[in-house]
Amino acid sequence: MPIKKCTPEMEQYFIENAFLLSEKKMAARFNVSTAVVKRVFKAYGIVVSKEQQIKFRSQALKGRTTFTKEEDLFIKNYYLQMPVKAIAKKLDRSFCGVSGRLKAMGLEVPKELREARKEKGMYRQGQEPKNKGKKQHEYMSKEAIARTKATRFKTGHSPHNTLPVGSEVVRHDNRNNTSYLMIKPPGKRKLVYKHIYNWEAATGKKLKKGFNIIFKDGDTHNCEPINLERVSDAELMRRNSIHNYPPEIVELVQLKGAVTRQINKYKNATK
Repeated sequence: MPIKKCTPEMEQYFIENAFLLSEKKMAARFNVSTAVVKRVFKAYGIVVSKEQQIKFRSQALKGRTTFTKEEDLFIKNYYLQMPVKAIAKKLDRSFCGVSGRLKAMGLEVPKELREARKEKGMYRQGQEPKNKGKKQHEYMSKEAIARTKATRFKTGHSPHNTLPVGSEVVRHDNRNNTSYLMIKPPGKRKLVYKHIYNWEAATGKKLKKGFNIIFKDGDTHNCEPINLERVSDAELMRRNSIHNYPPEIVELVQLKGAVTRQINKYKNATK
């Protein structure tokens, strides 16, 4: 059991090496727990930065590896002949594991070689895929085809996020800071706007291009047919025109627009 008492000698050592050695290393030197080191740090207001702590941990891990001598030798002999991914596959190791081992052994694949390997695997302009115009059995073995069956979509399969018929969601339109209701009707794969669906169901007509459904009471969540009205694009523009407001409101809107333009002009000039 490590002793807990801190001597003046230990205290002095901890203070002098606070930013040179990890708490664990200093504690091990005197056969004490790291709690003793922490108490000294706290008493003298010593704070080791997070970056320095990470550096200590990295130093402690340096040289430690699960790679065998044979694997290290293979990496050393073939890292310039084989891509890292191929070496990892050969050794049944991860890409990151082999990359880290290369770095630990001080080996680096030259940039020119890395770029050449990348270029070799790229599709060239006009290059046709090897399986173009071929049936699956012409470019895949029976075993490979059998393995694909496990991940195929089955007939009638629906994605995991498919909503049931009758589902209702709220969609926000950030352009005008308004939200609308959307529903999943029978026989449809995609959501549709509830107010348009209800209007078409009530009138028996399809909403043609160039027309809109508006809400008489202004409530975009009130999709009752009696609250819905069809208007053309031109009519909608006329109703939303600034000239429908009193003169004092028109003046304020125009003034606001002028101020906004000047602000934007200043921002663009200072970029």
